[in-house]
Amino acid sequence: IVVQPGWALENALSLVFAPNATATNYAAALLLVTNVTSTSVPLVVTEGRLRHLVHASKPDPVLFSLNPPAPAEGEAQELPDAGMGGPIDFERLGLGSSRVRHLQLVNPTPVSVSLRGCFLRGFGTAAVRVVLDDVRDQHGTPPVALHGSVVLGAGLEGGSALRPSAGAEQPSPGGSSSLGSAGGPVPLLLLEPGSSAFLRVEVNTSLSTVAERKEGSLELHTNYEKLLLPLSYETVQGNLSFVPAVVRVGLAFPGVVVRKLLTAQSFYTQPVTVAAITSPDPRFVIRSLNVSVPPGGRAKVGELIFDPTLGGDGVHRLTSGPPSLNARLTRRYEEWSESPVHMPLEAAELEALRNRRQQWALLKARAGTDLHQRLHVETDLAPASLTARATVAWPQIVASPVLACGAVHVGSSSTCSIDVRNRAASPVWVELLLPTEEQAEQAEAEQEEWVLKRGHRDSVQA
Repeated sequence: IVVQPGWALENALSLVFAPNATATNYAAALLLVTNVTSTSVPLVVTEGRLRHLVHASKPDPVLFSLNPPAPAEGEAQELPDAGMGGPIDFERLGLGSSRVRHLQLVNPTPVSVSLRGCFLRGFGTAAVRVVLDDVRDQHGTPPVALHGSVVLGAGLEGGSALRPSAGAEQPSPGGSSSLGSAGGPVPLLLLEPGSSAFLRVEVNTSLSTVAERKEGSLELHTNYEKLLLPLSYETVQGNLSFVPAVVRVGLAFPGVVVRKLLTAQSFYTQPVTVAAITSPDPRFVIRSLNVSVPPGGRAKVGELIFDPTLGGDGVHRLTSGPPSLNARLTRRYEEWSESPVHMPLEAAELEALRNRRQQWALLKARAGTDLHQRLHVETDLAPASLTARATVAWPQIVASPVLACGAVHVGSSSTCSIDVRNRAASPVWVELLLPTEEQAEQAEAEQEEWVLKRGHRDSVQA
């Protein structure tokens, strides 16, 4: 073609494209060479379709790279496929409970795609809602600043869509996606090439009164397509309780581990699986059995293990003090095991004991000895809970705090024995120390208090 000076040729060249696949995303360049210069014209072929992935739990951002190896000169570059997810199935859940599915939308195309509408079909008022949690580009960087989560859509019969702009139009029930004002459409979200949007789809059955199966759809309208995702869930009547409702561990002290079996009672009309039982308090350790409880039946679902030594306060530990002291105590026990001899307590050990007693007094003053812990139960139908109660006590190895030798004639002597018992799993050093005058007065005051409160003791007889 010869272009004379001042000419303007329309439709001088035509390009015929024959796709060889149902999903194509091509980025190439058309090179025009003349006797004066050469010009590179970007050429993009895309169907503009988003890809989606459905997750049961919140996933880490799965990044989609738009940087494949460069093609040879004159060849087209085909972008990789991000894959497709399935329908959004909430499965079975108990009446009055809620459940979440996480939806990741990926833009694998070389062009920007705008999300123009979010519609929910076939659900009652506020049964399902869609929330935008995060947006990431292909490098994992948030391209836009989200001030908290943004509600994109809420379930209403006939469908609806929420707009970020206050003056935007509401779409018609038929699914029209006309947006914004006369200035043009206002997209809900603009996804750049390679970017991902992370949406949270929530279903809430608090307004449901009967067990039923609901099916509907989530429609996402873009400037290229209408993405239709089937949604479904099934509600089940009943609840899950525990026998007993409050697990009472009783009195315990460091060195003694208490175990309690956990039994669940199901009032559901379908089998329910107890997946996990957790506690925010590290002293309550739960070993879950991951068992299924039959409808109207009972089953052992786990074991509660209470270990006071796992607490954060030093008073609950078997040893308190610097590591050098703890190492010395261990070495002394090993030496004593080989050759049992009298080994008096060292000053550092006595100081550690006094510190522990002070910590214990502070713990009692703030009522930290009585523990009430709520355990969280995860099932495949609805979350549940139960309560565990325990009381930590200062360990005593002497059966009675009073050493009574009875009546003794003047000029004679009497022998008194002290019975000690160690119920802990760790060795305990026992040494008789003559009290100082101050300690004797304090012991006498404690003895008077003990006599007044005889029959009511807040410690374990070890």
